[in-house]
Amino acid sequence: MKRILATFIAGMVLLISNVTVQAQTADTAKVIFYRSADDGGKAYSLTSQNQVLAKLKKGEQFEQTLVPGTYYYMADPSTKQVFKLEVTAGQTIYVKAGRNNDFFDGQPTLQITNAQSYQQALANTD
Repeated sequence: MKRILATFIAGMVLLISNVTVQAQTADTAKVIFYRSADDGGKAYSLTSQNQVLAKLKKGEQFEQTLVPGTYYYMADPSTKQVFKLEVTAGQTIYVKAGRNNDFFDGQPTLQITNAQSYQQALANTD
């Protein structure tokens, strides 16, 4: 009897945890920050709420799973340029880290792109 009860409880725990994971996936969004291979210079310090999330070197990416809401990022804290991102459940957002002008005068910035631009940037890293 104890063995049957233990098996039943273990099965219920697995079932509940599986449902919870599926519910969390349906209620979140994925944000992919990336930097193209042809963007030279030092790594960008991708920050949010004064915490460094990633150092994006050319040709690299950083993925984040978020619950719906408003988030604020900076491509480099020294620029003081804040990027506001509205996130809704179920979406995938592609954000390119780049420069707003040429290499010598440009400041690191973030901008929303699309899956095609993201894939092209990845293709150029090969």
